[in-house]
Amino acid sequence: MRVISGVARGTKLNSIDSLATRPTLDRVKESLFNIIRDTITEKTIALDLFAGSGAIRN
Repeated sequence: MRVISGVARGTKLNSIDSLATRPTLDRVKESLFNIIRDTITEKTIALDLFAGSGAIRN
């Protein structure tokens, strides 16, 4: 897994070895943000619960 944006862009992150936990694919994250981009405005407030790791949990 790696950070996809910001000053730490490209930094590889360690993760646990488990079949139950997998990093979200870059193309899935890009698709998700393409879907929601029109709903985000200058007044939008967001909470990054994954500390900028790019991880998305469903």
